[in-house]
Amino acid sequence: MMARIYAKAERVVIWLGTTQADSLTSEIAMEEFGDPGGLAKISRMITEKDQIWKWASLLDLMNNTYWKRMWVIQELVVANDVIIQCGNSKMHFGLFRDAVALFSASFETLRPKLMQHLEGLHQDKKHWALDPDLEIGNIAATQAVDALSTFRRNQDGTLQQTKSLETLLCLFQDRIASDPRDKVYALLALAKDGSYFNPNYSKSVFSVYKQFVQHSINTTQSLDIICHRWARQPSPSGSESRSTSRLPSWMLPDDEYEYGSRKGEGNLLRSRKASDTFVGILDKKSYTACGAGSRRKHPAVVFPGTTMVDGQMTESTCLMARGTAIGSITFCTQSMTDCVIPGACFEKLGFSRGTRNKDNARLQDRVWRTLVADRGPDNTTCPSWYPRAAQHCLEGWLCNGHLNTDRAIYETVSYATPYLARVRNVIRDRTFFELKSNIPDSKEHSTLFGLGPSHASEGDLIVILHGCSVPVVIRPVHIVSGSQGYRFIGEAFVYGRMEGEIFDTDYEEVMYTLV
Repeated sequence: MMARIYAKAERVVIWLGTTQADSLTSEIAMEEFGDPGGLAKISRMITEKDQIWKWASLLDLMNNTYWKRMWVIQELVVANDVIIQCGNSKMHFGLFRDAVALFSASFETLRPKLMQHLEGLHQDKKHWALDPDLEIGNIAATQAVDALSTFRRNQDGTLQQTKSLETLLCLFQDRIASDPRDKVYALLALAKDGSYFNPNYSKSVFSVYKQFVQHSINTTQSLDIICHRWARQPSPSGSESRSTSRLPSWMLPDDEYEYGSRKGEGNLLRSRKASDTFVGILDKKSYTACGAGSRRKHPAVVFPGTTMVDGQMTESTCLMARGTAIGSITFCTQSMTDCVIPGACFEKLGFSRGTRNKDNARLQDRVWRTLVADRGPDNTTCPSWYPRAAQHCLEGWLCNGHLNTDRAIYETVSYATPYLARVRNVIRDRTFFELKSNIPDSKEHSTLFGLGPSHASEGDLIVILHGCSVPVVIRPVHIVSGSQGYRFIGEAFVYGRMEGEIFDTDYEEVMYTLV
């Protein structure tokens, strides 16, 4: 319904708020960047130092909370003519899109001056200027503008629905919705399989999400959807029943990575990026932990219909999935939120500065591949120079045994910098763990190493759920019936177990009940 309204509207006006003190800079941005013939002026603003305040005003406009909404994707994609308005100032969305594109293209040139300007405005928060995650590509408005390139129109102007609902939800998983059900419903008009769902706000959030997960597993024959952080928890004061007021662990919440994990540190830090995911999205899978081709283990999943809670029959929130255990975690660091790799990681991996690690190819391989999850940027194949870059970084930047990736990146410029950037994006908000293998293929491989979610801890199990492209961390818990259940913690990387190697051994299959 809403999609048809926006599509048939002669003009759509995006209202960003009234003229308040905190919106004055947004109005300035509209005046400076809203001139249809102002491209030459904007080009000069890139090089003129005294014009940096205008780019700062554009950044403020780009940080408006409107751009963080899930519904904004449909509103921008479907509408034919869009005007942005803040107070009395107006700007055509096409001009805003061009300004954002120019800002993005010139950001590396503008960044030093912009950070210096912001530092001067916020003396109490000088660390903003040093935050490596303050990248324009992570800002909500940039992502909203870039989203438009995801969609195409037919010659008659109608929208081409080429992507699945799962793909779209994974692309926009960190967007917010006041009604959690709109995390799914807001994308139906844009998805090629959106007609499978009929919006029904009388359903519980859990029921809507369960239907989506079932649909995703059935259509993709993959369990990767449970590794993505897309679900929004129902409000405690909402109308949800007690049994579904909290979502099960296999519906990972989006709030942990909602535009930055540093809560309360200011508007710009909302653009802070979460760590790179291991699972990727449907058309960009990075690993094949459950096997590939004819050897691939397909998902075997059961959604129990009802269960007994407090003497009453209610909809079960469990998911039963077949899988194979790799082992249990015997050592785990704290979350590397500050992007500092503790010395204990290198000790466990067998690396110490000053030894002739370059003569031990297997050790060197294990170290550098684990730190980047055995992939390059955007989960591509590792560049051939990564081993040398790793050796350079570890020999030159270990301090008291630790590696501060942020400091190393910003205090040096070398061929190793891209490697460090990949390391930082992988380890951020993750833990390093050691696990005892259940089915070692040799004495040497009875101990394995990897990276897991921030809440992983000793005693957790690492398993490969059939149909899941990466290993996952689960935690044993007792459920109401007294039987064994497991809390789903999140995705993991295990060195040497990401390409189906476990199924070359004498493995065992188990049905795990996720709660």
